[in-house]
Amino acid sequence: MGIVQNRTYQPPRNESEYISSHEVVLCYGILAHDSAPATIRLIEAVDEPTTVFVVHVDAKYEETHQALKEYAATRPKIKVLDHPYRVRVNWGGFSMVNATMQLFHFADQLDFTHFVHIAATA
Repeated sequence: MGIVQNRTYQPPRNESEYISSHEVVLCYGILAHDSAPATIRLIEAVDEPTTVFVVHVDAKYEETHQALKEYAATRPKIKVLDHPYRVRVNWGGFSMVNATMQLFHFADQLDFTHFVHIAATA
């Protein structure tokens, strides 16, 4: 069983195109709502020189949005979405998909190799 659990797969080098770790640029798409400090902790925990961030704040939380805008104002790698990209999110509803699509729509303007979708929670 251990052989199966610890097995890794890599296609042969002549059949795939590999990029070096220096070429990997992660774009974190973050869904946030009521806690700017939790979102800031999350960003700072995963921040690396080659990462960028796009943050969607639930439209019901204007105070959180303002706090994250102020935090991002001095950090060019962090983009906090404004209207019309912000939507009112109801947990478990289609509005969560809509908010995620807004992240994708905005992130499409950025230069990155991989997209990571995460939610900020307190």
